[in-house]
Amino acid sequence: MPSPGAPGSRHLASVRCRWPIANHKSQIENPLLFGPFPAKILHYEEPLGETGLAFPDSALALSKRRDTVTDSQFCVYMISQWFVAGGTILLAIVAVFGGWLKQKILRPKLILSLVNPAGEHSLSSKGVKLRYYHLSVRNNRRHCPAHNVRVLLKGFSRPDADGHFRKSDFTGAVQLMWQFAQTVPQFPTIGPEMVCDLGYIPSEDRFRLATIIYPIKLDPSVKPNEKVRLTLQAVSDEKESKPLSLEISWDGLWSEDTEQMRRHLVIKEIKANA
Repeated sequence: MPSPGAPGSRHLASVRCRWPIANHKSQIENPLLFGPFPAKILHYEEPLGETGLAFPDSALALSKRRDTVTDSQFCVYMISQWFVAGGTILLAIVAVFGGWLKQKILRPKLILSLVNPAGEHSLSSKGVKLRYYHLSVRNNRRHCPAHNVRVLLKGFSRPDADGHFRKSDFTGAVQLMWQFAQTVPQFPTIGPEMVCDLGYIPSEDRFRLATIIYPIKLDPSVKPNEKVRLTLQAVSDEKESKPLSLEISWDGLWSEDTEQMRRHLVIKEIKANA
């Protein structure tokens, strides 16, 4: 065992005090560990106060004997006590309000966007030539999954004779279908990216939105030489994306060539207030 003065040794400051117990005087050894800082062996008798008790291991007793503890040691001791107290309070706050803080701060961030304005060539089960158009739903905070996600059609507008768009008066929001809907839950949990069907156009028919249902007051199609505007939004239990506004126009022609079809059927993002 290294001696008290040996370099690198961890010293204990032994403090003796008088503490009357059952009308008898006894001497108690109360060692205080001052961390990695050297300290002298101290025999210190605290005078008894009116209460008959003395607490030499308190910060007050240490402050009275500054000749045995350096200023740096005393500051380190006090700072460590504040850190312990602050950590305890922080843990208590997290334990009580952890769920509420997670819902307010650690929330998913959904982003809805158009995948490819040119679409994707495909074939139906009956051999009909199709072109599908898709939307992407991303969660930029994958450590915070978004639950029960759905992409909703919240607005559908057609132009009047004067060119001003008039919003359809269907009630509520209509959900779009997920890509490969037969193998994907209707309300999935999104950590990674998922793809949603925006719509499709057969070789001999009009463009149709890929909605799960067709409300009575909504015709979710684009006829030849027609233009429509859509307002879409990805929604989850925790958070929703910013609205995505699209304009779809079709000149009535269909082509298997991707570049030609891009000019015949045009899908572009527009400002929400345009």
